[in-house]
Amino acid sequence: MEYNKFIDNILNRGCVPPPLRHAVPRMHLMDTLAEKIKIIANEDQKNWLVIHGPPGVGKTRLVVDTLRTKPEFAGHYFDRIFWITDYCTNAKALSTVFSDLLIAITTPTYEKLMQIVQINHERAIQELIAEELRANPKTLLIVDGVFLPKCINFFASFQCPIIFTTCFTDIFNQSSNRLSADHGFFNFGIREEFTDEEMKQLAKSYDFSLTNYQISNLRYNSGSNPAVLGKLLESAQVEQQMLTVFADSEAQRPFENYDYPSSYYFRSMTEPINLLFEFVFRLIWPIDLCGNETENEIIACIMKDVSELIHKSLLEKNRQTEKSFHSHLIHPIIHSYLVRKCLKENPKELMVRSITASLELLQTRLRHDIGIPVDKSEAQLRREVLRDFYEKNERYFENLSKKSTEVLCNRSFTAPLISSETSWKNWIKHWLFWFI
Repeated sequence: MEYNKFIDNILNRGCVPPPLRHAVPRMHLMDTLAEKIKIIANEDQKNWLVIHGPPGVGKTRLVVDTLRTKPEFAGHYFDRIFWITDYCTNAKALSTVFSDLLIAITTPTYEKLMQIVQINHERAIQELIAEELRANPKTLLIVDGVFLPKCINFFASFQCPIIFTTCFTDIFNQSSNRLSADHGFFNFGIREEFTDEEMKQLAKSYDFSLTNYQISNLRYNSGSNPAVLGKLLESAQVEQQMLTVFADSEAQRPFENYDYPSSYYFRSMTEPINLLFEFVFRLIWPIDLCGNETENEIIACIMKDVSELIHKSLLEKNRQTEKSFHSHLIHPIIHSYLVRKCLKENPKELMVRSITASLELLQTRLRHDIGIPVDKSEAQLRREVLRDFYEKNERYFENLSKKSTEVLCNRSFTAPLISSETSWKNWIKHWLFWFI
């Protein structure tokens, strides 16, 4: 893959990641992405592009390779291109990301740097960035690894084209004025996986000449995930005997938990998948489903949860549904992660933990729906929230008591046990007050 020095100078100044030593040019995907970037470059309003998909599928690398191999972007469509790495799951850490962007796009004089260092208010940083972008309108920003809506809100006031890479799409629900339904999204899904020929090319760049049988095993063992595949080949290059493990037979399940340093941001795929599940407002049993619902109510609840899993890249809509019985697909590494997690759990402990997690999730939902600040726990506000919640959900709590009593007879459990059905309110109050 050839790179242009002029383009490299612009991209390097903007902190765009360098090309990989071991890479496979995916020209058909780069061409598709390039067309979308050209469209947002010429748009005044709907000039955002969201590249989304599961962890490790190659979202970041596709953007890097497209910008570095397409000479028309740097210098023609854009005078300046800046790369911002996010991956923040704590809103407080975002201020560092915003400050880094301000430093990157500002002419680095001593006076300006001192001014930036002394700024500790995000609104002031936002205004300075906006001023800089107004003076240089032909600027492209790339925000890599977005998790939080707060990050999206920060960039919403900037009028320049912006590319986001993310596993989430629902964090952009309030940004329809910046995203076109036609060209605003690029889905990196199962259809964009490496072909066998591309896997052979990648293995060859590591000096491995693999047979079709070995490629088939490598595909299974990596879950067809480029980040996992890169980790397997990197470690095999250091210790060639590892190639026997990864390519000469199928493992029990893909190595999504394989921990090895590589160009990928995380050491193993377990880390980003854990993060995805932390952001999922799952169906809460037995608060949401207690046995008194109609079939249509149950289907509606399930489809709502399925939709959320799709938005979090944990499921994918089958784009060939008419040719298949399966309307949704799960990425092999996500499936492997779930199986491995379940196998580690003791069934009795898993049930107890499930009840605890349901109550924790209920607390999270209460905060989310009612707007309780994370760092506030006023007793009066608690009482009002809980009183309203009891009145609306009394039959659910009655059922919760009946379904949970038997499970909670495990004396090692730290929660107060339900001694009779009349104490269910005290029991649930204990948990909600404890967590809220």
